[in-house]
Amino acid sequence: MALLTVLAIAAKPFIPQKTLLIHPHEDVSTGTFGPTVDGESVVTFINDDPSAWRCDYPERYNGISCGMSLYWNPPDNPLVRAIDASQYDGFRIQVNYEGRAEHLRIFLSNYNPAHTKIKSDISEKYLTAFVSTDELRSGPTFIGLQEFTVEEWWVASQNPPRQIAGREFMHLVRMGIDTIDSGVHRVRVDKVELVGERISNETYLLLILLFWVGLLSLEGLLRYYHLKRAAQQQRDQLQDLSGGTDRLAKENDELYSRAITDPLTKVWNRNGLLEHLQKLDSDHLLPAGTGLMVMDIDHFKAVNDAYGHHVGDVVLQEFAALIRAEIRAVDAFARWGGEEFVLVVSDTSAAALKGLAEKLRLRVAAQRFSLPDEQTVTVSVGVAIVETQECLDSLFKRADVALYQAKTTRNAVGCAFPV
Repeated sequence: MALLTVLAIAAKPFIPQKTLLIHPHEDVSTGTFGPTVDGESVVTFINDDPSAWRCDYPERYNGISCGMSLYWNPPDNPLVRAIDASQYDGFRIQVNYEGRAEHLRIFLSNYNPAHTKIKSDISEKYLTAFVSTDELRSGPTFIGLQEFTVEEWWVASQNPPRQIAGREFMHLVRMGIDTIDSGVHRVRVDKVELVGERISNETYLLLILLFWVGLLSLEGLLRYYHLKRAAQQQRDQLQDLSGGTDRLAKENDELYSRAITDPLTKVWNRNGLLEHLQKLDSDHLLPAGTGLMVMDIDHFKAVNDAYGHHVGDVVLQEFAALIRAEIRAVDAFARWGGEEFVLVVSDTSAAALKGLAEKLRLRVAAQRFSLPDEQTVTVSVGVAIVETQECLDSLFKRADVALYQAKTTRNAVGCAFPV
């Protein structure tokens, strides 16, 4: 598994990039722009090649650019078609340059119709990046989208609200290459394309993780199925064996003990407590003088979150052991679920029940549990007592309401009877 994972990660760079060819393309046309001298433009196509242009730039026109634009919109409606470049990482351009300019400027024109709802007279937004001519001479050059910045003159002239003043690449309507350096420049644009990762590193690693989780889960289910089937066969064989009654009885006793005992705290679980109470009265009615305490450890979730469930388990074990040491053998104590425990006290009074609850609350607060920095643990208790006869469900509901009252302050005892 480790080797396959390493191989999968090593193969990531070999996944072909996604690309979108912009030039040359049948739907993309070109055009030149620049200043005029004596009525003639200083920039012209070379040998009628729509991808190559020459700029004879006089010194006195320094500051006015000359170059070539790529259009993928019809001339009568220059904003009808847009390219979404936001799903890519940047542009890869292959340009042949001759001249003395150290950099060429790459500009993008982005027009988002939604911006007119924010500012009605907003125009195309211009973004620019510069690329070294030495880099262009060495071969295809990558220009990342993060290298482009919004033109300052556009911000100054349009005064856009801040939410639409930043970079965006979802509605590109044209792009171009130009220079503002004087002299003679010869430029041939061989290829322009958008490039980007077909799948991000994060997504790729997540897919690997999901694959292994799924594979391991499937293997676990298959093993569980085989183990369950084998266990069933063993149980069938044991039942068919003669003379194994003692061993079967012992196993049944162990299974019964597990069924009524909480495996973590070793006190009764909910089933054990209910079975014990049913033995006391088969009619499911508790006699008068039976008291019930519902205990809930305060902020127990914070213990698990801060120190881990293994520390929380130790706290539950120590809490259960503490309560068992403080009650009578005839009293029934059980873990009801999570951090909630139930204590059934027989032959008691309301005052005695409340006194026992306060005693247990104080005893828990004074106990040093196995927590870092000797942090304290407290418990909230709700108590109720049977006056004539009452079923456990009714008694439990009253005690639970009292517990809710106690938990409003924590480390308190709430009573379902007048105090």
